[in-house]
Amino acid sequence: MAQVKVMFKSASQRKMVITRSLVLKVNKNKPPTQKTLDGSLVVFNPSGERQAVSSRNAELDMLMPQSLGVSKAILNSVIFCHQDESLWPMSEPAALKKRFDEIFEALKYTKAIDNIKSLKKTQGQKLQHLKTAEGVAKDTKIRGDKAEKQSIQLLTEVDQVRDEIALLSTKMNEADGNQKRAQEKVSTYQKVQNDLASEKMTRHHLHEKVEKIKRTLQVRSESDEWLKSEIENYEDRVKSHQKHEEQLRARYKEIEEAINRCRLRLSRKHEEIGMYEGQKAHHEQQKEGMRSLIETLSRQHNIRGYGANIDDAQCEDFTLKISKLLREQQERVQKQKQESEAELRDVQETLTKLNDQRTTLIAEKNACKQQMSQHELKLKSYRDQLSKMNTDEGELAIVDSKIEQLEDDLAKAKKESEAASWDTQIRHFDARIQDKASKIKLLNEELVYGTKHAGDLARLEHLQRELADSRRSLDRLCSVNKERFRTTLQHDWSPSVLNTDFQGSLRAKSDQLIDHERQRASLSRDLEQFDAEIANSTMALSKGKRDQASCEKLIHESIGRSPDAYTAEVQEIQEGRDVLKLDLSNFGHLRKFYQDALDLVKDKDKYKCKLCTRRFTSEDEKENFVKLMKKKLEKGDISKVKEDLEKQDKLLRKAKNAAPSYERWSRWTEVERPQLETQLKGLAARRTKAVQQLEAEDAIVNDAEQAKAEVDLLEKPVGDVLKYHESIARITQQIEDLTKTQSSKKLSRTLDQTRDELDLVNQEVQELRTTKENKSGDRERSRAKISSLELRLRDAKGELATVDFQVKERNEKVKQVEELSASNRVQREQSRKIDDQINQLSPQMEAAESRRDDTRSRGSSKEEKLREQVSHTADSVSKLKQVSMNIRQYEEENGSANLTKSKREMDEIEEEIQRIEGEKMKIIKSIKQVEDELRTQEKTKASMQDNIDYRKDLKELEVAESNVATLESQISEADQTHWDRESRKWRNRFTEYSAQQSNKIGQVSEKNTALEKHRKGWETEYKDAAMNYKRAHIEVETTKAAVEDLGRYAGALDK
Repeated sequence: MAQVKVMFKSASQRKMVITRSLVLKVNKNKPPTQKTLDGSLVVFNPSGERQAVSSRNAELDMLMPQSLGVSKAILNSVIFCHQDESLWPMSEPAALKKRFDEIFEALKYTKAIDNIKSLKKTQGQKLQHLKTAEGVAKDTKIRGDKAEKQSIQLLTEVDQVRDEIALLSTKMNEADGNQKRAQEKVSTYQKVQNDLASEKMTRHHLHEKVEKIKRTLQVRSESDEWLKSEIENYEDRVKSHQKHEEQLRARYKEIEEAINRCRLRLSRKHEEIGMYEGQKAHHEQQKEGMRSLIETLSRQHNIRGYGANIDDAQCEDFTLKISKLLREQQERVQKQKQESEAELRDVQETLTKLNDQRTTLIAEKNACKQQMSQHELKLKSYRDQLSKMNTDEGELAIVDSKIEQLEDDLAKAKKESEAASWDTQIRHFDARIQDKASKIKLLNEELVYGTKHAGDLARLEHLQRELADSRRSLDRLCSVNKERFRTTLQHDWSPSVLNTDFQGSLRAKSDQLIDHERQRASLSRDLEQFDAEIANSTMALSKGKRDQASCEKLIHESIGRSPDAYTAEVQEIQEGRDVLKLDLSNFGHLRKFYQDALDLVKDKDKYKCKLCTRRFTSEDEKENFVKLMKKKLEKGDISKVKEDLEKQDKLLRKAKNAAPSYERWSRWTEVERPQLETQLKGLAARRTKAVQQLEAEDAIVNDAEQAKAEVDLLEKPVGDVLKYHESIARITQQIEDLTKTQSSKKLSRTLDQTRDELDLVNQEVQELRTTKENKSGDRERSRAKISSLELRLRDAKGELATVDFQVKERNEKVKQVEELSASNRVQREQSRKIDDQINQLSPQMEAAESRRDDTRSRGSSKEEKLREQVSHTADSVSKLKQVSMNIRQYEEENGSANLTKSKREMDEIEEEIQRIEGEKMKIIKSIKQVEDELRTQEKTKASMQDNIDYRKDLKELEVAESNVATLESQISEADQTHWDRESRKWRNRFTEYSAQQSNKIGQVSEKNTALEKHRKGWETEYKDAAMNYKRAHIEVETTKAAVEDLGRYAGALDK
């Protein structure tokens, strides 16, 4: 810090004291900075009053020249001239002239002349621009005047054309009125011609109509009134005849209905007789068919003793035996089903145990994964915390170095305070002042010489301290991170190549991580593809199962059985339908057979049975046979057979409608479902393998991420090492350069040392002129400095404790990261072992599943074979029961009696039909007579009506002839031609005037467009053209005069 005080008297002879204070601050890593503190000016009035003015209230640099009454140049060069610049009168001519110009303020005139010349040059350039603008404005004004004249001329032309348009409009209205009046005359003649043509056409039509009626007319002499009266009464006579005809036709319809009913009854009797005869023939065929069926079934089911000539008792016995065989087969099916289920349960229990083991292992593996995920979250949190921790051993070393420096400064300050011996110095001041007085001059000269090189000396001292701090921090960082660097880089290292090796290792780890992440992404995409294929296959399997259930439901609704028996069931229905068809075709023959048997019994010459051709031994035997035949004929209803056949056809159509469903069911169960299940198993195996590969790749990626994270943690220590290493090299080079400079200049000591010695000498001299109090102040400042250093040392130690705690916390986080990483490696190893165990269980599970499927397949195969046997036996039993039921039904229905009754009723119906036919012929003759009478009455009425119409048309024809003559007298061909010509003449004139008007309107539109264009141009370009030209001309004249005045003023000032 420095302070300068100057006492002087102002031009008004008032005493003044001015004080200026300066501060020079030396920074550690920056060049020294100088700062000017607040200055003050103290004014002493003649009355003794004291006034102080600071630099905050006024500019001291302006007050000093004003107070002394001289210029600033005189103050700097004459009154307060520095010692180094006191020889300026001996300078070279250029510098001397500059100094004198400053003293005598010659620069004001020079600057004024230069400013005037510069202003004249600027105004001259402006004058050229203004002249150019004046010429442009003048041209614009001329064009504006021309455009205004053109606009006035266009406006005059537009008014003239509009007058012509008005005149043409008047002529057009006159021509249009004349044309309308001529056209009205033409229209009147045209209307008369149209009326005449219409009347002529009416006359022509009436003439043709009269001639046409006249050709076929039977002329009657009666009056019109009598003819109209007869026509009116004609309706009553016709209604009477029509009523009689309707009564006859109603009776005819009743007779027709009665005949139809009798014929329908007769047809039904014919059908009934045919049915009874067919039932008889069918009964015989059924008995023979049953024997053949028993013989066939006994061979199929290996039942012995049932060959040819089987009687009814043997049929019943065979039915009992085959029913018993069916029950035994059903019991074997149930037993086989229970055995298969028991074996399947044993295999399923083994498979369930293996599944439980696999589920347990998967749960353990998931627990490992969950533990690793938790560790990964903690690792990420710890790494984030480590990345935010900026404190390391290097900073600890810096703080430690700071404490050492403060301790050294404090010891030095205390030592200096003890060694100062302020009292001894005061006693020896008088003796030393003479010795130091001679040194002041030498020190001032040395200070003046060394001032220019003071920065180098201070810089050298600062660089040496900074070099020591950097080396100490670098050594601390290297000792702390030496093993971590060697582990990461896997070779010895040095600070000069550490960053290059670290970046290479970081790139290698990053490339390795990227490669593994790409491999994992590829495996992940493969897994997604497998999942998509499995989902599609599963969806297809589910859809197929739904379709299977739908087909099974449809098949069961159609045949009432499972799809396995569809083919056999359809074949059975078709065979039953064929049997019913055969029965229906043989029904007529059966009825004829029964009737022939009855006729044979009634024939006294033969009197024998038709079946066995034996004669009856007694009358009772004959009566029993007759009753049986009649019963068969009565019960032989062909409608029941047709109804059964229709039912069987419906069943067959319903069953065949389910054929597409059966084909889909068969294709699904035999081909598609096994293929899908095999495909799903293959996809599941491939997916499991892909999951294992992906998990292994996840572990590799985690290891790579952890390795890269460990390298990333070293980024800050490596950067600090590089920073300190580069700082040491840079500072060393700067010290070498400064040392060489100091050696070349041969400076014995630094500027600070010279300044310290000069300050010490000045202080000793000042102490002789001041009181003991000043020395006491120095002693207090020394104490304050020691106290300040002690406080700074205490703060530094507190900072050291904080940094030490943060470093320990960081090391603890690093240790936790390493422990969690090791735990993850253990968990991954445990997961790999579990995968091996799961892989070992997979073959056992596949073997168990194969045994289960094989057991299920074998049980189903055996059960299916037994069910086929049961189904075959059940079909046989059903066929036997059906045939037996048909045979018993015919024997209980007495078909022959029904046949005789039906024949008798048929004869009665034929007699009734003959009687009704005779009555019908009589009704037809009566209806024909009534129709003849109606036709005669119609001809008479038409003749009377024609006479009335003929007389009416003759009267209308006479009226038309009269109208035609009247209209022909009103037509004048010459007048019509005259007015038609007048209409065309005025229409042509109207068209001519209209074309001229359109042309004039177009001219007005063009001139209006041109006029609008001129108006817009006037608004945008020429509206202010005259004013702009006037203003430009005035500016040119005034600027020209100003330039001339500036030239004259500059010449006068220069002279």
